[in-house]
Amino acid sequence: MTLNPIIPIVRMVMRILTFILLALTIISAYGGYVHPDIWAFPSILTLALPYLAGLTFAAGIIWLACGRFFMAGFAALTIFICWGPISSVSPFGYSRGTDEGDKIFTLVSYNILHGLDLENPDPAECRGLQWVLRSGADIVCLQEFEALNPKIVPGLTPELADSLKAAYPFRIADPSKSLMLLSKYPAQKLPVEGNPFFFDAYRISIGKRNLTVFNVHLASYKLTDEEADIVTRIKGVRSARRSVEELKGSVMEKLKQSFRNRAQHATKLRADVEKTEGPLIICGDFNDVPASWSYRHIKGADLADAYAETNFGPMVTYNKHRFLFHIDQVLYRGDLKAVDLCRGKQKNSDHYPLIATFAFTSTTDKSN
Repeated sequence: MTLNPIIPIVRMVMRILTFILLALTIISAYGGYVHPDIWAFPSILTLALPYLAGLTFAAGIIWLACGRFFMAGFAALTIFICWGPISSVSPFGYSRGTDEGDKIFTLVSYNILHGLDLENPDPAECRGLQWVLRSGADIVCLQEFEALNPKIVPGLTPELADSLKAAYPFRIADPSKSLMLLSKYPAQKLPVEGNPFFFDAYRISIGKRNLTVFNVHLASYKLTDEEADIVTRIKGVRSARRSVEELKGSVMEKLKQSFRNRAQHATKLRADVEKTEGPLIICGDFNDVPASWSYRHIKGADLADAYAETNFGPMVTYNKHRFLFHIDQVLYRGDLKAVDLCRGKQKNSDHYPLIATFAFTSTTDKSN
C-alpha cells in the first residue's frame, strides 16, 4: 500500500524522460538542416541519431508492452517523422547486380593514418597497405597519407612498396594535403581554384570513359585522447559532474568549431562539384555523418550515396574512443550505378577502409 503513491510519480517521470528523448531524436534527425554557424548544437546531435532512434524504438515497445498506447503512439509518430534521416544512417538497401556490357570497377576510400598501426606500434609490415594491395581495387583514395616512401611509412618494406607501384602504375601524391591516389587506370590531377587543402580532384580514364574523383578529408574534431575519452570516463556522480563541465568547456567549443569548419569546406567542395561535368565520385573522410549539414550540402539533390543504396542497417567506419560513427562517405553522380559497398575489417588505423564496386551504365564515347 505504501508504494502505490510512488507509482504515478514514477510513471510521470518516465513520461517526461520519454518526451525529452523524442524531442532529442527529432532534433538529431533534422539538425543537418540548421547551418552550424547559426546553431551548432543540432549538428552535434546528428552524431547520436542512430542511438537516439534506437532508444525511441525501444521506448515505444516498452510503453506498448505496458499497455500505454498513447505514449507508444508518440514514439511511433516520432520514428515516422524522422524516417527519412533514419533511413540515411541505417538504410534498407541491398547489393545489386550488373547488366551485360557494364564496365565494372572498384574503388577504395581509406583514411590510413599515415600508415601507423594502432594495434602494433612497431609493425614488421604495414598492414593497411597490405590490405590495399590484397583488395585488388582499381582506384584507391588514401587520406592522411603522404607517399609510398619506406623511410616515412612505418612497416612499408621496399618489397611492399615495389608491389604497390607495380599494381598501381598511376600514382598522384599530395604531401601538403596528406592525400594520395593509386590507380590502375591513367589518371591526372585536376587544377582546383584556390587549391583548397582538404580535397584533390582527379580525372581517370577507364576504358573509353572519363571519371572525375574527389578525394576528400574534411576538418577533424581535433580532440585530444583525454578529451575524446570524457564520455567513457563517467563512472559516478562526482566524475559525471566533472566530465560535464569539461564538455561545456574546451570539448564543446572544439566540436562547434569543427562543424563550422566542415560547413565552409562543404560549401567550397559543392561549388567545384557543380562546375564538374560527367560522372563523378566523391569519397573520403567527411568527419560527418549522413544526417549532418555538410553531408547534405555536398550531396545536394543530384548525388547518390553508395552506402545507402547497397547496405542494410548501420555501418560504423570509425573505431577509436568508442566513437562508433559512420563518417567516411562515398557519393556519386552520372551514368554510374553503385553495385556494392563493403567495410574492411582492418583496425590498424582509426578508420575502417571502404571498398565500393561501381558500374558504368552506358557505353557512350569518352567525354572531353
